[in-house]
Amino acid sequence: MAHLFDALCDLAELALGCQSCKSRPPEVTALQLPRMGGLVYLSGDNVAMHVGVLSSDAGCRFLSGRLLGKEDLLDLSAPVIRGAMCELAYLLGGGVRRRLYAAGAVTVGQPCFL
Repeated sequence: MAHLFDALCDLAELALGCQSCKSRPPEVTALQLPRMGGLVYLSGDNVAMHVGVLSSDAGCRFLSGRLLGKEDLLDLSAPVIRGAMCELAYLLGGGVRRRLYAAGAVTVGQPCFL
């Protein structure tokens, strides 16, 4: 899990432009069950896991806007949001793969949208 969290922090800071993913203000931490997002499968001789970025509809729209540098989130179509969420999952999977170098060769599969 430490590798996943480190990769997620890198993704948040490098791809989404967040200052720090280590803490959030209390008003932002309201629980919303994720309903959609991107998912990839990592596999190797010693590794088999799914890694993804899942969020609410509004969260996916927000994350997609951050990734694409869009300020007007209403301007994002459903296919654009699906593609952005798959790209985030693929980037996250790549970050986890880099950290699993001790596990041998690990491949990242094609992203899919849930």
